[in-house]
Amino acid sequence: MIHLFHESNGTMGGKMMHQALINMGHVYSITTIWKYRKEMQMKSCIRGKKATYIKGKIHHLFPNIIQQQFEVKEANKIWCIQFYLYKIEYRKEQL
Repeated sequence: MIHLFHESNGTMGGKMMHQALINMGHVYSITTIWKYRKEMQMKSCIRGKKATYIKGKIHHLFPNIIQQQFEVKEANKIWCIQFYLYKIEYRKEQL
């Protein structure tokens, strides 16, 4: 285990080490490998992944083509509610 750990420059984790030992013909459970790694203080050093998020452009404001009133002159005068009704059947099944 120590040879495998140092051969991988300290990047081999518990699951990868378990698979490598199986490939070499040594069968140990993953919990046994984790226990031995903890006793020998072998902690893998793995880099974090690079962020895949790319910052996009600012949202485009579209023109008010249909001349809707978005500004209210007095409070609580215009309300707009959009809702959908879905019929959901509920039945209790007994096993």
